[in-house]
Amino acid sequence: MATSFNNTISNDAGSIFTPEAGRYHLYASYGCPFAMRTLVALKLKGLDGIVSVSQVHYKWTSEAGWLFTEEYPDHLYGASNLREVYLKSDPEYKGRVSVPLLWDKKLGKAVNNESHEIVRIFNTAFNDLLLAGEQRDLDLYPQSLRAEIDSISSWTQSDISTGVYAAGWADSQEKYETGARKVFAALDRIESILSKQRFLAGDQITEADVRVLPFILFFDVVFVISLKLNLKTIQHDYPAILRWAQNIYQTSSVGETFQVEYVKKSAFELEKMTKVPLIPIGNGPNFASSSLSH
Repeated sequence: MATSFNNTISNDAGSIFTPEAGRYHLYASYGCPFAMRTLVALKLKGLDGIVSVSQVHYKWTSEAGWLFTEEYPDHLYGASNLREVYLKSDPEYKGRVSVPLLWDKKLGKAVNNESHEIVRIFNTAFNDLLLAGEQRDLDLYPQSLRAEIDSISSWTQSDISTGVYAAGWADSQEKYETGARKVFAALDRIESILSKQRFLAGDQITEADVRVLPFILFFDVVFVISLKLNLKTIQHDYPAILRWAQNIYQTSSVGETFQVEYVKKSAFELEKMTKVPLIPIGNGPNFASSSLSH
């Protein structure tokens, strides 16, 4: 009985899941920043013709999880919801029915449903199937930078990727305020890093950038409003982060992974899950300040 899937794809001896073009399918959601990590990696590595993709519908229910509709169908089995797909792999599956889910069409089995692990699979598993060039040579987790990448990913994961939800879905005003200030402290830290270098781990894009980028793209559109993280915005208060995000967004069709109307619809459906009315921490412009005058 599985509670998660943590397999990898490789040509190593004994590997069940081996690299093949067209064999694997990614279930994702434009509305989930964790799933978006895998879509960004797929684009950066040029895997569009190697791994197929299904997008779930932007609505989510506690009973069925992510849904499929005529507009957003399950391209493999015609399932009505993602739970049905999970149960095809393991009829006794008891874990979270989440996206992303990397699926083996050949064996009809789930490969992996952890976003950072799928990013690493996409980074190397299919290199031999790619034509020589920039995308094949791109290494998002180079040996020389792994310690730095792991360190950055650790605090961005806790303070931003999960931190935004810990704040916005807090069950008390005190926890919300503490969590919100932790988020903005982490954004300040990223701003400081990116004011000195092009990417988080140095001069090349890495997994550290891929993991946090979706949360930056979502921030002003969704998190400022639905999670009440309105102390600052990316657009107006973090110029280095804004330049960094624009740079990656405009690389290798990464921008196609950020479907803003879908993101908003998904986010404001999930907002209904908030149990406690929270008062936003930000107060807007300081109209008493002379610096606002021009």
